Amino acid sequence: MAKNQVAARLQALRRLERRRAELLDRLLVSAPLIRGSVTHTHQRCGTPGCRCAIKPSHPVWRLATSRDGHKRCQLIRQSDVEEVRELVACYRDYRDGLRELDAMHKEEKALLRGLMEIRDVGYA
Repeated sequence: MAKNQVAARLQALRRLERRRAELLDRLLVSAPLIRGSVTHTHQRCGTPGCRCAIKPSHPVWRLATSRDGHKRCQLIRQSDVEEVRELVACYRDYRDGLRELDAMHKEEKALLRGLMEIRDVGYA
């Protein structure tokens, strides 16, 4: 019974190792990214005679970022919106990959602890 359990855990560890290698290959691609999130909102321009003085009606794109505990919000030029959105999507993919790597690490540790329990013969 213990040999079957050891073999199953070793097989699971090898699967994790292959998945980890694939994930690292994906994460190590040196593609540019922008940390943050893009939002589409409406705002007032401040011109007294503009129709937006009554109701915010000018559509704007914003990039919200946080560095060193400070939040920052920047307006994005209309010509840069698609590029910034793609770079933010690259950031989300990278962040998700890091989370997946953390989950794999926890799973590996659990499998290795289980192997230790199975292999422990104790001392009588």
